[in-house]
Amino acid sequence: MISYKPFQKLLIDRDIKKQELLKLTGISSATMAKLKTNEYVSLEVIY
Repeated sequence: MISYKPFQKLLIDRDIKKQELLKLTGISSATMAKLKTNEYVSLEVIY
């Protein structure tokens, strides 16, 4: 199972809000929802 907890912790440690991350990276809110629920996200989508 994939866990994005380290990524979520990094966002908290750097005080980056999810909406801010969406704007900075251009990823969709659907992709962010998948990251939040530990669902599979293709590296092509993230890259």
